[in-house]
Amino acid sequence: MLAAPMTAETHPSLRGRVVVLTGATSGIGLAAARNVAALGAHTVLVGRGDARVRAVADSIRAATPDARVDAIGVPDLAARDGWEAVAARLRDDYPSLHVLVHVAGAMFGRREETADGIERTFALNVLAPLALTLRLSDRLIRSAPARVVNVASAAHRGARVPWDDLEARQRYRPFAVYGRSKLELILLTRELARR
Repeated sequence: MLAAPMTAETHPSLRGRVVVLTGATSGIGLAAARNVAALGAHTVLVGRGDARVRAVADSIRAATPDARVDAIGVPDLAARDGWEAVAARLRDDYPSLHVLVHVAGAMFGRREETADGIERTFALNVLAPLALTLRLSDRLIRSAPARVVNVASAAHRGARVPWDDLEARQRYRPFAVYGRSKLELILLTRELARR
């Protein structure tokens, strides 16, 4: 079932709100970024590669001339250096953060590790959203009412967490590892909401 497009007539204005979206250069992240920019949010795009994310920001500005759109390029959001750099930039440049949307995510055909030695699916889909949220929590709390949105998928259904092989070192099945990461993201979201 497809949702109706977000318009000023169907959704409240986001003018005066700062909305940060990871994974904003394609797919769901790009669609969400276009919509929140059209609704007046100061939209901050976080995506892979400086040139790519700047090009997306330019395209949104062209479609919505009065939009405030900033771009933060990151070589690898799955790596600690990546999420630390994004968090530092957001803390330096934005005293208020009203919405943090974690869309960045991927499924990898073979097991890979980040430069930090962490299985890449878990690092990108779970650890990066957690780290960014924790590092920006003071800004979000100060900007209340604020929201953190974690984008999951139906792939979590039927997923199990293999406690004896959390990093999929013994057996790597791409869809199972991806589904598990989305289940972990949902559990993380519930715990953050509880707190």
